[in-house]
Amino acid sequence: MFFEMVLEYLAGWNVLSVVLLVAGLGLVTAEMFLPGFGVFGVAGIGALIACIVLSSTTVGHALVTFVIIMCIVVLLGYVIFKNFGTNGKSRIVLKDVIASKSNEGGDEELAELCGKAGVARTALRPVGKALIDGKQYDVVTGGEFIQPGEAIEVTLVKGLRVEVRRLEGAPDGE
Repeated sequence: MFFEMVLEYLAGWNVLSVVLLVAGLGLVTAEMFLPGFGVFGVAGIGALIACIVLSSTTVGHALVTFVIIMCIVVLLGYVIFKNFGTNGKSRIVLKDVIASKSNEGGDEELAELCGKAGVARTALRPVGKALIDGKQYDVVTGGEFIQPGEAIEVTLVKGLRVEVRRLEGAPDGE
């Protein structure tokens, strides 16, 4: 019954108004799926406004057209997200809660590095990467510059910060 009334209502429209209606609905639907700056949404709303202006002869007619378009957009959004949604899991929005610590397992492992020797993989000026016990770590010096390949020793581990110093008297290289 409702759709018959809508089709009867649309029968008096010109072709350009129908094309703008379809294009506008398509662009608004695309905006629902494609995150971005709203280009599709703004273009879709512009096409829908142009559709209303071209198809309406009176203000009352324009309001009826607007209500019909809003019903279609809401219905489209509901159907699309109900059928093609992600079962309540958004692919766009990050989760509100992270279940694990960001440094999970790192504190104990890093604490064991204190006093161990390694090799600077990159220039430490004062931050860089070092190879310690066969694993690469982000490290920081006390302010000194250490060349890649120089031997280093872990002097302090505080949280995720691994502080090193040049190991004097050790041969350079890996």
